[in-house]
Amino acid sequence: MTLRNVPLIKAVSELLKLILNMAETGRELRMKYLIAIVMMLLSQTPALANSAYENLAFALRQQKITDDLRHKCDIPTSVSDEQLRTHFLDSTHDNSAVLSAVKALTENNQQRYQTFLSQVKCPD
Repeated sequence: MTLRNVPLIKAVSELLKLILNMAETGRELRMKYLIAIVMMLLSQTPALANSAYENLAFALRQQKITDDLRHKCDIPTSVSDEQLRTHFLDSTHDNSAVLSAVKALTENNQQRYQTFLSQVKCPD
């Protein structure tokens, strides 16, 4: 679950408490509200799971490319991952091979990924 979903969960939790504490409404009406909220939450579960999976997959791809570029170009660990990524994606640097490698990795095409990675020009 991502942090952006926490306010929704808190709001739903407060709404559930409010509905359960409604003394003036009948049990049937409270159940209708509860069922609607539960259905809403269940419909969001796959989206939240997909979002978490996509975030993880992106982070893993990003780290793989970073590690592979660091190894290929023999970049010391004193250069942060963020500095490394910024350098290779900088508009003044020829980044077409890097972007093509990213696309190939996203498509899970290892052969094309390795081909484009080999075309990346290392910094001097």
